[in-house]
Amino acid sequence: MDNLSSEEIQQRAHQITDESLESTRRILGLAVESQDAGIKTITMLDEQKEQLNRIEEGLDQINKDMRETEKTLTELNKCCGLCVCPCNRTKNFESGKAYKTTWGDGGENSPCNVVSKQPGLVTNG
Repeated sequence: MDNLSSEEIQQRAHQITDESLESTRRILGLAVESQDAGIKTITMLDEQKEQLNRIEEGLDQINKDMRETEKTLTELNKCCGLCVCPCNRTKNFESGKAYKTTWGDGGENSPCNVVSKQPGLVTNG
């Protein structure tokens, strides 16, 4: 650099400044793009949360309807409207394995519990 004239040094300084400014502009553009992607992601997650809440409400309503239907069927199976005949006795669907597998039993492995830990990475070797 000892051989460079002051004009060449000034020109090199301007070149470095221009490159730095262009790099800063690219970084700013990427930051704006990242912010837009984040906003879109948050919006989509919020919409999905609302959809899941509506689905859960629908499933709760189905569960409520199933309970009412079971009560009605039990009433229809009563002999003369007084008592259930032993041959017509129905099993409570909530005590079945399929129900507990789907809705859980309120224990640690219940589907209603929040997943707080994901399985780790498995590597060969």
